[in-house]
Amino acid sequence: AHYNIPTLQIVLNNGTYFQDEGHQTFMARDRERPMDDLGNGIFLTDPVTNFKALADSFGVEGFGPVSDPKALGDVLDEAIKTVRSGRPALVDVVTQKAMRA
Repeated sequence: AHYNIPTLQIVLNNGTYFQDEGHQTFMARDRERPMDDLGNGIFLTDPVTNFKALADSFGVEGFGPVSDPKALGDVLDEAIKTVRSGRPALVDVVTQKAMRA
């Protein structure tokens, strides 16, 4: 955003920092610890992260969240127009929620 590089960023938004969730699950099992609170600080809910607003706040054209697969093509077309005009764009695509490992 600082250099206004015309790039297209796509967020595959599954509502979690899944890599960290997988690591914490592994460590809890390995250390024989309870797994009741593994979601603390990992799940992007309550409130849901608004990636479009976050992008907009950095001067990047934000799109989404897109949860309907049928709408994705049109949104991507608009985002590509933004990039081709010389500005960065971000598309928030809501995907299937991550599952515990």
